[in-house]
Amino acid sequence: MHALKFARGRKEGRAFWRALSCAAAVAVTLLLPAQAWANPAPILDSQAQAYQAMSELERIKLLIALCNSGQHELAANLVERYPLEGEFGANRKLFVDGMILKGRRDYKGAVKKFRAALADDPKLTLVRAELAKTLYILEEDDSAKHHLEQLMAAAPDQREAQGVKSFIDTIDARRPYSISAFASVAPNSNITNGTYNDTIYVNGIPFKVNGLSEETSGLGFAGGLNGAYSKRLGNNLSAIVAGGVTGRKYDDGDLTR
Repeated sequence: MHALKFARGRKEGRAFWRALSCAAAVAVTLLLPAQAWANPAPILDSQAQAYQAMSELERIKLLIALCNSGQHELAANLVERYPLEGEFGANRKLFVDGMILKGRRDYKGAVKKFRAALADDPKLTLVRAELAKTLYILEEDDSAKHHLEQLMAAAPDQREAQGVKSFIDTIDARRPYSISAFASVAPNSNITNGTYNDTIYVNGIPFKVNGLSEETSGLGFAGGLNGAYSKRLGNNLSAIVAGGVTGRKYDDGDLTR
């Protein structure tokens, strides 16, 4: 199965989730001092030699670190001169291309690259994380939440899941309005709440039950609309106003409630 395979194990998995919440950068081991990579100009001979000496995994880590530090043009130059190869090269290339486009603020282009990689392998969690963050930038909140919910389900422990949940809460906080509706159809054996007796007795006196008081069956239709508005008042305090309307209607219009 195609995968990016940036890293394996629990420790590396946690590094990914920290990257998702922007709490820490991707951990990268460079063969040159950091300042040697700071210039986004054409690649220096010393940089080229160091890059060529790296393994494919070290290269992808370096490219990610460059994109995350605003040096996406240098990453683009490296990828163009030294294409990513191997079993996972195609998906790695899509991901890095997406990161480069994101650095250029071509967010829609980045989304296309990330989605193309996920279409090939839905288990690429790092790609899904970047896709969710880019969709959030584009204010495509429903799509962003969809991917975040999948990431939360795949979190290795509760602490990491809570980090993703905080991102979801951030999305919800900037969309204060929510609306929902429902509709249903169901039969009812006694829509009038009437009696099944033909005659009732009051103080020993018999009374004939008329048609309106008798038990009646019918088909019911129910529907409703709910809405809510929330406003954050502080880090741990929000005000919520909610309301809704519901209604039911049966075959007999006189029995509408």
